Amino acid sequence: MSQRFPGYFDGVLACSPGFKLPKAALFGEVWDTQAYAEVAKSMGVYDRFGQPLLSKTFTDEDLDLAVQAILTVCDRLDELEDGIIDNFPACTAELLAPKLAAITCKGPNEHLSRRRPGGRTPKGIRRREKFQRRDALCRLGLGSRHRRPSGGHVQPRLALLEMGPYDAPLNIGLNATLGAGAVSAVFTTPPTAVPPSGAGPMAYLLGIDFDRDAAKLYGESGVYTKSAWDFMMAEFHRSLGL
Repeated sequence: MSQRFPGYFDGVLACSPGFKLPKAALFGEVWDTQAYAEVAKSMGVYDRFGQPLLSKTFTDEDLDLAVQAILTVCDRLDELEDGIIDNFPACTAELLAPKLAAITCKGPNEHLSRRRPGGRTPKGIRRREKFQRRDALCRLGLGSRHRRPSGGHVQPRLALLEMGPYDAPLNIGLNATLGAGAVSAVFTTPPTAVPPSGAGPMAYLLGIDFDRDAAKLYGESGVYTKSAWDFMMAEFHRSLGL
């Protein structure tokens, strides 16, 4: 809004500015959703619609283990250990994978013999999900900032956005609800009619093919004379070299 109508404002306080939102929605939210879905399928966890249940992929304890591991590797990359990952381009999957492997239970049956209620283990993340889970964990450390948890505030916010509350019986995370509507109706052209509830949102997100659907970010069709990318002021981004 401020980019399209700068004359309407005396100044702008940008607390959480969004950049390249069409790409962030398609390659961020959708990629995350599909990655967590692969984890859920490897665990055999589904909702009543027969869809992978993202909320059961990681407990708060799992997320705390992951966040601490990621901070251990990446906090120092900006030469200041302050609980903030500021040099996130250097926080690569190659750096994270060994640390995440170290907190993954090693024995094939260890997750059974040492299981806590809810399938959790005292000192490691369950191994039965193999590499899908580790890939999803690596994603937590890429392209975003993480503060050191204080009172567990990082994990609930992450879960609400990515997966939904752990005890949720359906996929109600913001990526699966708000994200499905945004990608289908706002950020791709022509828009796709997606049922707002039930199995519709997840079915749409899981059916997205990035090679096929990426072109829809720049698509124009019929009455839709401006693509989502241009509508979101991509020319402003280009002028800044973004």
